[in-house]
Amino acid sequence: FDMQEVIGDIKTEFKTMEPNLTIEIVKSDSTPAKVMDLGVQEDKIWLVDDSSLKFSSLNRERTTDSLIKEFARLMRNENISYFIEGSSLLCLLRGQNLSDVSDVDILVTSKEDIEKIWEVLNKSTIFLNQELKKIVYEKDKILSKKDEIDKIIVKSKNQSYDTEPTNFDINLAYDVGDFYILDYESESYHYYSKEFIEQGRQIEYKDMKLQIPLYAEKYVEQAYGKNWRIPAKKWSYMDYENLLLSNSELMKFIKKGKK
Repeated sequence: FDMQEVIGDIKTEFKTMEPNLTIEIVKSDSTPAKVMDLGVQEDKIWLVDDSSLKFSSLNRERTTDSLIKEFARLMRNENISYFIEGSSLLCLLRGQNLSDVSDVDILVTSKEDIEKIWEVLNKSTIFLNQELKKIVYEKDKILSKKDEIDKIIVKSKNQSYDTEPTNFDINLAYDVGDFYILDYESESYHYYSKEFIEQGRQIEYKDMKLQIPLYAEKYVEQAYGKNWRIPAKKWSYMDYENLLLSNSELMKFIKKGKK
């Protein structure tokens, strides 16, 4: 799409706003200026904290729960190991709904398993009615080879117009010495101590059981810090405590781990 055209449409929309309407924006130091650049008057901007936003809806909650229940059933039937991870694991440990975050994050530690998951989902009537996408590496990287699976993305269909689709991100973690490493876009990596996730355990979630790392609490602490039980008002990618932000950092980390 043409970004300039999108921005033009936004400016036009703001110019026609009713006099009594305001626009709700998440707080940041630069937000007011950026929004005013789009033609919104300062007195029409209402700044809120991240924690006050409601991302989900009843429809999205039902869709997310239905899909994760079917995913867990398929994995159990096929004897495939997986772990709920990331912000989704935080939701489970905090007693929240999985639909409260943008994606259901799922970690797999075997190339064979992620290939098998792709096959299984493509044989499932329920998942064939969703959008399924296999992302492969376009070139050789430090941890992977060209055409190997990077991740599997599931996006629900038939959502109501006012509901965000349910998304599953099924990611492959690479075994590097004492750690597993997740390879994200560009030169960005997350590392996790292998001892936290070499084994799993079940957690009760509504009317189902899901797989999480055996030491799930230590797992999330490594990523989100000791205060992970308290939802952050604002969170950015740079707030992760287990980041490697370049290929050179990754190489140093691997070399150090092998000593």
